[in-house]
Amino acid sequence: MNKVSEATFREKLAELVDRFSQNKDEYCSSNYPEAEVRRCFIDPLFEALGWDISNKAGKSFSEQDVVLEKTEPEGRKRPDYTFRINGKSKFFVEAKAPHHNLNSKRLIYQAKSYAYSTGTVFYVVLTDFEEWRLYEVLSEPKIDDNIKKELIQKLYYTEYLDNIDKLWLLSKEAVLAGSLDKVSTADMKNPVDKAFLGFLTRCRLILAKDIRKQNPKIRDYVLNDVVQRHLDRIVFTRILEDRGIIRYRSLKEQLDFWRAGNDKLSNYLRRFYNQMNGDFNGSIFRPDECDIYPSGRTMEKIIREFYPPKSPYQFSVMPVEILGYSYEKYLGNVIRLTPKQVKLEQKPEVRKAGGVYYTPKYIVDYIVDNTVGKLIEGKTPQEIANIRIVDPACGSGSFLIGAYQKLLDYHLEYYQKHPEATGKPDMFEGDIIYKSSGEPQLSIRKKAEILTNNIFGVDIDPSAVEITRMSLYIKCTEGIGRIPPRHKILPPLKDNIRCGNSLIGSDIHEGELFDPDTERKINCFDWDVAFKDIMDSGGFDCVIGNPPYVRTQMLDSTYLSYLKEKYILGGQVDLYLVFIMKALSLLSKSGRFSFIVPRFLLYNLDAQPVRQKMLENGLYLIADANSPFEEASTECIIFAVNKKDTPASIRIDKVSKEGIKTSHSLPLELLETMPDKIINIKLTPPVALLLKKIKNSGKELKELTEIRRGMEIGKKSLRESKSGLPVLLGEETSRYSIAWGNTYVNPDHKEVKRLKNFSETPKILIRRVASRLMATLDCDNLYFSKNLYSLKPQTSDLSLKYLLSIVNSRIMSFFFLHYFTTKKEKIFPEFQVYQLKRLPIRTIDFSNPDDVAMHNQLVQLVDMMLELNRRLQSAPTESDRERIRLQIQSTDRKIDNLVYKLYNLTEDEIQTIEGSNGN
Repeated sequence: MNKVSEATFREKLAELVDRFSQNKDEYCSSNYPEAEVRRCFIDPLFEALGWDISNKAGKSFSEQDVVLEKTEPEGRKRPDYTFRINGKSKFFVEAKAPHHNLNSKRLIYQAKSYAYSTGTVFYVVLTDFEEWRLYEVLSEPKIDDNIKKELIQKLYYTEYLDNIDKLWLLSKEAVLAGSLDKVSTADMKNPVDKAFLGFLTRCRLILAKDIRKQNPKIRDYVLNDVVQRHLDRIVFTRILEDRGIIRYRSLKEQLDFWRAGNDKLSNYLRRFYNQMNGDFNGSIFRPDECDIYPSGRTMEKIIREFYPPKSPYQFSVMPVEILGYSYEKYLGNVIRLTPKQVKLEQKPEVRKAGGVYYTPKYIVDYIVDNTVGKLIEGKTPQEIANIRIVDPACGSGSFLIGAYQKLLDYHLEYYQKHPEATGKPDMFEGDIIYKSSGEPQLSIRKKAEILTNNIFGVDIDPSAVEITRMSLYIKCTEGIGRIPPRHKILPPLKDNIRCGNSLIGSDIHEGELFDPDTERKINCFDWDVAFKDIMDSGGFDCVIGNPPYVRTQMLDSTYLSYLKEKYILGGQVDLYLVFIMKALSLLSKSGRFSFIVPRFLLYNLDAQPVRQKMLENGLYLIADANSPFEEASTECIIFAVNKKDTPASIRIDKVSKEGIKTSHSLPLELLETMPDKIINIKLTPPVALLLKKIKNSGKELKELTEIRRGMEIGKKSLRESKSGLPVLLGEETSRYSIAWGNTYVNPDHKEVKRLKNFSETPKILIRRVASRLMATLDCDNLYFSKNLYSLKPQTSDLSLKYLLSIVNSRIMSFFFLHYFTTKKEKIFPEFQVYQLKRLPIRTIDFSNPDDVAMHNQLVQLVDMMLELNRRLQSAPTESDRERIRLQIQSTDRKIDNLVYKLYNLTEDEIQTIEGSNGN
């Protein structure tokens, strides 16, 4: 790092201030250009702050401290300076010539909109050297904002030397030490991704209402497609303008032509889009149903909304991930028509799944690195050209964008290391070109070639397909500069990104077609037809993505029957399980495959066939991703399969925003000790041996008792009943304790009849959801809700109190939380009947005096625990309650120690249990 001290900075700053003072009138005249103030004052100022403005260190472009933009008279829509640490942008600087008035709301708005549009950069400096303004951008900028809003520093050049500490805040040394890291997106008021989503949604409704008004008989699905295409064209055109690929205001000019001419605005736009189609090719501008236009006034309103000052979005700096987030959420809703209304409704499948959850970039990168990254490692561009990557539920295209970026980065690095492998440095003929700044980049020809060779996707939603194509085109055109007309630089993606139902082929018809609406809803897709060459050659080399999490029981019965029969799955199956089976069938013999899915995959009973299939196909990696989705608590894992190899163990990682950590390896032989192919990522050899010992020490609970879940009646209904039979709710029970809350059930309810024999009897009650096994004894013939299970002994010689001591012991909680599930981080586990039935209960040999003695001691201690908990509920003072709690803890410890002895555990084995998270 180019280290400087504050003293050295003061000395150099004094020279700059003195020079400016001596010739201030000349520098502030309208003849003094911005380029000169940058070269003579602003560049030296930041060099004095330790930034390598001119890249004297010769770093690669991705590692440079500062990215500079040339001052161009028209069309440039990027900040003048981007200051970075380890390739990550930290703040922007927007430079102006000193004759400009920095009080101009337009200039302030422009500078702040750069930071806002990134979603990750929160600071921007607006300066002409004569004045210095530092803004902290935490809200959407508006053209009429007070000029002091979010202004945290304002200095005149004569004040610089007295405020060294304020300027030093942006020195490289200070920024590297974290001076700007205190701001996070959590502090943003209406962050750009959510704001842009809201903006798109408003535009969508305005267009839909007007088009429906002009075309009263239009169908829902046609209207959705038409509106989508209009918005895609506008967004993509604005991105091309702001990035200088086409002339700025090219789209807005059509409004001027319309206002000055005699033709309809729709005709001007058709001619413009036809020209764009000739220039760019692709699919965005091709003529189709989008020839249905709204009124001229509505279209004008929408187009103007995409330009400053109405729009705060600088598409030149807005990451494609922000567009992806907005569009992913956008896809969760669909335009619905009623006789009198046009409205947006959440799609049924999205509503059932609890919403749309955009996959964070760090998750995408992790999956791409462990699949695409591994596949291309050490390969030449010629070898990579034969690799086929697919996302079978691509949504807005986030995983395909990540894979495409990985390929672009690899190719660029390869060509820099092997210049002899590149052709002529030409945008349309060679593999690599160099910008005027010296920055190397792949040619547009090479980018297009990689895109069509390597990237494939399928989605059931036509809008998702269009958005994915557009997102890939945006990535393809990044940094390419102005394009001459008629070069048709965008490749057609109709054969790469396809619309269809990845899970259902045309064999669902059984020789008969459904009605048109059902056909459109099911949207059959035959992989062997759509991707014939790829499937004929063995399948895809890489499958990645985030499949939908939707219970198949919520689907149409015909759809559900087909899935169960086709993929040989039963029980309560989620769509993500079906997608895993489908992905494995699409994978080549040496392919790699990775999804992010709910953690339930690892232990859900109905997922056993899927786990078996994954293990057979080379499961080698599982990463605990915790709860990565911003608006959902779903706990997830990432898995990776490498069909080429049969690993001896599974690598276990932890993945978060903060980074990746490999915790341990899980030998496959350990998994053989687990039931139903459960994959416990916290399993270690000592734990596995201990689980086996506990399991072999007793009989399964199902051999000793009958188990029933409580009444399937809503909690609200039970609480509203003022009389009847007393009912216990789950939260009214805990270990050795009942706190009945005067809840009743109608004696005539059908659930009463079902549970009569399991209620009107002494029994053990176990809570269905808790941090550990929680059981108590009921001798008052209480009925119980669906959040409780009842244990009823099959024989009279099994003491309920003895059984209660075992169920409530640390051993049983440890066994359950390690044998059946991986302990969840944020959500208590759910104890299911089939799991409880397998708890190993150490039975008593009543011919053995030692066994009898331990049995009697445990029964006596359980009596004490039940009584102590009753006393605790009625204790009059806090000191009494504290004394009783200590007695309960002591008695509980005695029970655990006796149970350890009963199961013949060693000191090391006891320590394994005591030291675990499984209470």
